[in-house]
Amino acid sequence: MKLAKPLLFSAALALAAQAQAECPQAMPATQPSIPDGTTANEGTMLSAQAAVNEYIAEGDAFLACRELHPMLHNRLRSKLIQVAAAYNRELDSYLDRSELVAGR
Repeated sequence: MKLAKPLLFSAALALAAQAQAECPQAMPATQPSIPDGTTANEGTMLSAQAAVNEYIAEGDAFLACRELHPMLHNRLRSKLIQVAAAYNRELDSYLDRSELVAGR
């Protein structure tokens, strides 16, 4: 029984360390660049979409792991929303130009 307690403690400590290691230490440092939808090609838009999705996923992971002041949390969430909105505006421009959406 004396051996079981240190083993259980070690296992719990390892799990806690692993959970902390998966938690990002900071928000993503740089926002992805958003191409101009009126001139970008499909490859550029797809690449930007992947970069935006990754940026938002990393930001969401950071916010999920941290107990932040509500005002700071909202400010960081707003940055993520602004990047997504900027990409969506340019995607709309790209789709309008490419006539890929019916009825536009």
